[in-house]
Amino acid sequence: MGLGIDLPDNNQIQKDILQKLETLPKLNVFRLFAGLPEIFNPLLSYVTGLYQFEFDPRLREIAICRQSYIASAPYVLHQHKLLAKSCGVTDNELNIIISDGELNELDEDALLMCQMAEELEKNAALTDTTFGRLLERFGQRWSSPLKKGHLSSRYFF
Repeated sequence: MGLGIDLPDNNQIQKDILQKLETLPKLNVFRLFAGLPEIFNPLLSYVTGLYQFEFDPRLREIAICRQSYIASAPYVLHQHKLLAKSCGVTDNELNIIISDGELNELDEDALLMCQMAEELEKNAALTDTTFGRLLERFGQRWSSPLKKGHLSSRYFF
């Protein structure tokens, strides 16, 4: 087994944060940040906002899975593969998304999400071509923060 970080015990977490933690899915990432109050509350607000954002959950999970695969982030990929399936991503699509093979079998929107996630992970920016396709397909509200480089896919999703 590799190196790891000890997660904080309940007695190491502030009471107000512990109450919030108990309402969340039992994921280690939440417990890890619960020990850091200056990060936990903003992170929780950010994640909550992203999941309330009006965007197709299936496409969001496709982008997260692709980014996680490209980033070699197995912990993120593990949990989001399950979420992707619950959002309608098929096993076949998932196998394509998390491979080095061709993505051509994916529908146009899924392919665009994979392209976006890959560019953001590898370059921390989108090409003009990809940004143009996002803008055309999803409009200004959703696309512009990505082009400006304010968000990387690992934090956006």
